[in-house]
Amino acid sequence: MGHSEFGFLPKTQRWRAVADLLGGSHLQVAAVASATVHAAERRLRELRGDPSLTHCFWLLIRLAEAARGPDFLAGVAQLGIPARSDDTALTFVVRVADAARVELNRHP
Repeated sequence: MGHSEFGFLPKTQRWRAVADLLGGSHLQVAAVASATVHAAERRLRELRGDPSLTHCFWLLIRLAEAARGPDFLAGVAQLGIPARSDDTALTFVVRVADAARVELNRHP
């Protein structure tokens, strides 16, 4: 459980550093996050202004805001995500992905 493969990381020194951190015996979240940003920096610069990336970032920020608000379910409903209190985490992730996919299909 917990291991899904969506493809392969680029074979660069920066991405190998991320993989090494993930494979270590003690996961250091801050170090993994920092190494990931460092590894993805060039590609993120290339995608600056891309409507798909912009929407996904916007959606993640709005989800975080909803989580901090008084009523998470109402907050995500305003984003067009039909979440329920008895949803599993995986069901919620699928609903977020579905909502994102609708917007992303507008920008092939």
